[in-house]
Amino acid sequence: EIGLHSTPGSGSVFAFTVELKPAVAAVAEPSLASIDGLRGLPVLIIDDNSTARRIMREIVMRWGMVPSESSSGLGGLMMLEDAFQVGNPFRLVLLDERMPGMDGLEVIERIRANARLAGASIMMLTSDDQNSSAARCRLFGVNAYLIKPVKPSELLSAIRRVLGNGE
Repeated sequence: EIGLHSTPGSGSVFAFTVELKPAVAAVAEPSLASIDGLRGLPVLIIDDNSTARRIMREIVMRWGMVPSESSSGLGGLMMLEDAFQVGNPFRLVLLDERMPGMDGLEVIERIRANARLAGASIMMLTSDDQNSSAARCRLFGVNAYLIKPVKPSELLSAIRRVLGNGE
């Protein structure tokens, strides 16, 4: 049902009524078995968007992972190097493709060029569905290429596949 009441010079009021039914299936949380092996895993989230970082942080923390964050490619590279220096390297990097300054593809190039960092599994998260970017990612050994918005279940499946413990 849609309604409109308008008074010249005073404005208009729009109204609508929608009848909705409850969702049939709730979104299921992953089982303990599906997140086994992820607890305590250090993961680096590199994204210039603070909301995107917060969402990724909250998701991976629910699975028991230990996230660190950087708002830039250069900052992320420094964090990767620092973690290696203290003997606790990041095994997983969740990387945004489109960032100002140093984009995700350049970050990947630098990671792969540094033998100390090259062992990190990299998952590219992008808002663009660019075949050329996906091809370059494969060339640089990116372990997964996901299009945002990423559903938590898709992210979990990709993380398990990338780390070699499932799917």
